[in-house]
Amino acid sequence: MALRMKISVRPAKRDGEAKVIFDGPLDREHVSISSEDVTLTFVARDIYSTASNQRYTIQLSVDELATILDVDDDGEDGASEAGDGANAAE
Repeated sequence: MALRMKISVRPAKRDGEAKVIFDGPLDREHVSISSEDVTLTFVARDIYSTASNQRYTIQLSVDELATILDVDDDGEDGASEAGDGANAAE
């Protein structure tokens, strides 16, 4: 089963509508894993031109992945609920 990944962008300095630039399955070919990081690479629509695409690369370190995985659905740090700091990212 392929996972779906959705990426949208919108202006940072003013209000504006979000534009979906990628909405599709996250396949194994998009992911590269090494001992130091995980890299996601995918082709998405251009923000301004419907005739163009852009290749995006997101590189996450092991520590950054741990931070993502340690946050629960409410945006709370998992360690704060445990009370002992055992799950806190260093």
